[in-house]
Amino acid sequence: MLALSTEGVNIHCSSFMLALSTEGVHIHSSSFMLALSTEGVHKHSSSFMLVLSTEGVNIHCSSFMLALSTEGVHIHSSSFMLALSTEGVRIHNSSFMLALSTKGVHIHSSSFMLVLSTEDVNIHSSSLMLVLSTEDLHIHSGS
Repeated sequence: MLALSTEGVNIHCSSFMLALSTEGVHIHSSSFMLALSTEGVHKHSSSFMLVLSTEGVNIHCSSFMLALSTEGVHIHSSSFMLALSTEGVRIHNSSFMLALSTKGVHIHSSSFMLVLSTEDVNIHSSSLMLVLSTEDLHIHSGS
């Protein structure tokens, strides 16, 4: 289990980049859970980029769950980009769940871009569930 948590982080007037990369990771016959949580993060007057990349990940005969949650994130007067990329991911004989949730995200007076890309994903003989949820997403005076 690989987990990155910034719960309760407060950032004021700063540039903030949170990146989690598993490029070139190979997993065989194992249970794999990759979780990135920024629950309760508050940011004011800052540039914020959250990137989760699993480029070139190969998974064989395993259970794989990739979850990105930004529940309860509040962003004021900032530029915000949330990107989840699984380019080049190959999954064989496994159960795969990819979930991206922005439940309860509040954005005020900012530019917001949410990107989910699964380019070149190959899945063989497996169960795939891809979920993108923006429940309770509020954007005020922004693009």
